[in-house]
Amino acid sequence: MADSPLASQQQQDTDKKLADKIRKRYRSGVSFKQSQNFYEDWAEYERFWNSSQWPNPTPDTEDMPRPVTNYFASIIEQKVAALTYELPEIYFEPVEKNPDEEEGIESLDVQAAELLSMAAEHQAEKIDLEELLDGGVRSGGLLGNGIWFFPWDNTIIGGGQKSRYVGDITGYIIDPADFFPGDPTNPDMQAQPWIILAERRPLEEVKTFYNQHAPGIVELLEEERQRSDTQVYDYQKTEQDETGYVDVLHMFWKETEEVNTPMSEIVSGEPKGSAADHEEDDEGIILYETTLNYAVECQGYVLREEENFYEHALYPFVTFQWYPKRKSFWGKSESTDIIASQKESNRLSGISLLSAYIAGLPDLVYNPDWINEDDLTSSAGGRMIKDRSQAGVGNINYLRPPTPARHIPQMKEDLTAGMKETSGVHEAWSGKAPSADLNASAIIALQEAAGVKIRGIQRRLASALKEMGRIWLAHWKEFYAEPRLLRKAGPGNETGFEWFTGTDYKEMQFDVRIQAGTASPFSKTLAMTTLKELLEMQLITPEEYFELMPADVLPQAQKILQMREEEKRRQQERQEEILREEIQNMLLEGTPGQQSAPGQEPMPQQPMPQQPQQPMPEQSGGMVY
Repeated sequence: MADSPLASQQQQDTDKKLADKIRKRYRSGVSFKQSQNFYEDWAEYERFWNSSQWPNPTPDTEDMPRPVTNYFASIIEQKVAALTYELPEIYFEPVEKNPDEEEGIESLDVQAAELLSMAAEHQAEKIDLEELLDGGVRSGGLLGNGIWFFPWDNTIIGGGQKSRYVGDITGYIIDPADFFPGDPTNPDMQAQPWIILAERRPLEEVKTFYNQHAPGIVELLEEERQRSDTQVYDYQKTEQDETGYVDVLHMFWKETEEVNTPMSEIVSGEPKGSAADHEEDDEGIILYETTLNYAVECQGYVLREEENFYEHALYPFVTFQWYPKRKSFWGKSESTDIIASQKESNRLSGISLLSAYIAGLPDLVYNPDWINEDDLTSSAGGRMIKDRSQAGVGNINYLRPPTPARHIPQMKEDLTAGMKETSGVHEAWSGKAPSADLNASAIIALQEAAGVKIRGIQRRLASALKEMGRIWLAHWKEFYAEPRLLRKAGPGNETGFEWFTGTDYKEMQFDVRIQAGTASPFSKTLAMTTLKELLEMQLITPEEYFELMPADVLPQAQKILQMREEEKRRQQERQEEILREEIQNMLLEGTPGQQSAPGQEPMPQQPMPQQPQQPMPEQSGGMVY
């Protein structure tokens, strides 16, 4: 129906050209991935992650054991856990002003940066950034790239009675198989000429969602069969019969044009006006203005088209390369380095098991002229082989299996050690010391040394988080036009609130910073060990020990400090009370033998002259008083 003349008349020629362009670009992206064997490799990596590491059995291999000790997934998971153990913090700093100016950084800029940092923490909690990082980093380790999508969603409605709002940022993990950059040789996401995101969605859902953008056109859509370029993984090959699906292509593309901007505007930062607003001799400079456009295609129809989709003109995508490849958008995965060794380890384990089966369950050789085959149904677990040799030589015998090669266990151990060594994952990385007598500091030192190879991956992840903060800030400046209430817990779990309007900071510039968390739980163990040693050497006080303790090691540390401060305050009050009572008693008693007149202060006592002391006579039995 989509190719009928009647259907082609339902949309304009410009829409038809745009739909053909999107489809052509998509097919070129698919062809590139096929030429690089991405689809085959990614599907195999996914199977190995799910412990499906053996080919389907054939009649000749159905008796072959298929053991799997999944070092493949274990190595990737250990690195993913190290990268995402603690959620990094995205925060903002004001851009420094001209150093010649006396005021330097205005206090308003500092306050705005603090509020934006608070908004980033609030945003990370709302979109569950911890879960997004975990899935995206795992995708990077498994397939080479982790890709996140942070669009603005106007269907979100939230807030309370006094803080209702419409629209917010959402976060998604994009599978690399569904992502198509316009220039696969450029690793920079924002420098891509166009980006296509493919998805397979239920037909009725597509009709309902895009009916407001393309009424009538959506009714021409029909169910379409799945293709290998949209259903890459094994679990995608089967779809529910009662749900009809269609392929939807989302294309983002940038257009750049030259703009002659007067120098006075650039210096003052004022908004552009017409040419008549400027003097003729005002020197200008050529700037490039970029706009971001967006369109949706399905079955040759344009379901939505938006020019200047985001004013900030940033692609709402962030990528993270596990290992970078020169002149390539696509990175190299951890899977590439360890999958071959995993296959050989499986084969060696299978051979060892097969040898054990043959030795424990040997094949039975019998002479059918003398032995009834039906009488052997309860024999050993091996096969039954008929012996056609001359009668009387051998009626029943067991086939002696060959002796397995003695080097197989050593080869398997070497392969396993090689996988861990090349990936930088071994016993010290998981906190296990090679010697049982090492202390915590030595274990941590070994663990830190083992994590040297992960430092580069950590840096690339931090760069991806900076790009996330940059996109969030751009969305806030453009769409947060109404005040939104932000909630934040203080040091003592006190809840604070701040009103935040992102458009107020549209003309202000900020730098995105990342406060990385600890790489592993053992780093905190090392910190606690160091603090304990400083306390034992009396270089720090118990109060300083609790102050410097990591917050999540002992969440009650601040409470303990408050209790100690309260106890000190009570002790000081008791001492002051005792001192006041003593002074009052001394004032009331006055000089011995004298009584103070009512309403009069007692006279101070004059010191009496001391008499020279005479030596005390010695007496038996004690002292003389």
